[in-house]
Amino acid sequence: MGDLQRATSIRGLLRPPRFVTIEKFQELTGYTPDATRSKIKRGDWLEGAVYTKAPDGRILMDIEGYEWWVQSGAAVSAQLHRAASK
Repeated sequence: MGDLQRATSIRGLLRPPRFVTIEKFQELTGYTPDATRSKIKRGDWLEGAVYTKAPDGRILMDIEGYEWWVQSGAAVSAQLHRAASK
């Protein structure tokens, strides 16, 4: 096994991907694709904070952003929503 292959497999074991598809996000969090898309559409989850768009336009969920949202609570989510709507 080469160094790059070894580093990739070690990194895969130690650090899961930060950005995942909506389908994988469901497996990890329990939020259905419909619930995820609703939260994005309503502005509960903001682009660049909890999700991003890949260069091909596909929505990818940011696991670190989601964890921050969970830990910070609804108050911060509401503040972000208000700030984004200005």
